[in-house]
Amino acid sequence: MTHPNVGDLSGPVTRAADQPWSGSRYQDERPMIVDAHVHVACPDVICYPRRPSGLGSEWWKTSGGADQLRQTLDDNSVARAVVVHAGGLYGYDCRCAIDVVAADPSRLALVAGIDMDGPEPVANLLALAGAGATGVRVSGLGAEVPRWLGDGRGASLWAAAAQANVVVVPNLLPENLGSLAALCAAVPSAAVVLDHCGFVHFGSRVGNDEALLCLADLPGVHLKVTTNNLVGADSADWLGRLVASFGAARLCWGSDYPQLQELSYAEMCRVAELAASTLSDQDRQAFFASTSLQLWWR
Repeated sequence: MTHPNVGDLSGPVTRAADQPWSGSRYQDERPMIVDAHVHVACPDVICYPRRPSGLGSEWWKTSGGADQLRQTLDDNSVARAVVVHAGGLYGYDCRCAIDVVAADPSRLALVAGIDMDGPEPVANLLALAGAGATGVRVSGLGAEVPRWLGDGRGASLWAAAAQANVVVVPNLLPENLGSLAALCAAVPSAAVVLDHCGFVHFGSRVGNDEALLCLADLPGVHLKVTTNNLVGADSADWLGRLVASFGAARLCWGSDYPQLQELSYAEMCRVAELAASTLSDQDRQAFFASTSLQLWWR
């Protein structure tokens, strides 16, 4: 398949088609791979009613079941995955993701969703942590300005997350990264993973990295680097700059499967492998596994 920003992905990349991560540099020992960003949909629409918002692709119409996810991970030698609640399909009803992860907690971890404009975000966080969430996603996307970043609600949630040992996953646009930096500086005890690198370098959109790189001064802030962050022609150089600024121990890879429909899962793996091809073995292992294991399986 050809992606408009990465060209032909069909060329040889591995020793065996069913082992996309087994490059020759690893000889016969393949490192563990953890995918920090996948979504699931539950086929029982009575127990798990769907409320599609129209944001993102309609992946759930043809894919996204838990069995398909496990098979896809198996086929691509990916050991574990983080299930990110599909807010575009279920709103803030996280029961589908909760139940899928609860059925396979050694392999799957849960990032649930919280409505920061809802009545009790902190109480919601604590309830979700009790249901097995090791992370909570908070979104600043959409028409409304995410005022919760600076009006005290964010600070309360950050503090509660730190106390509960839950990772906060903000999903924000580049113009909000300055406010995020101020919040994280005010509550440095919270572990934070910025989703999609704040959309600074996303698909054909290449923005100014300055606001993103300024977050490197905050040791509690990590970056989730997803497929659309890596489809640019300079992805290896860009990932190298992130490693130089943050350190690989604060970066984790996520596919965004099956939300991203333009590439197969194997092709998403290839995009990430090519982007990480110039990293040291130690940095690659952190990027593809160690960081995620420390964040999501605490």
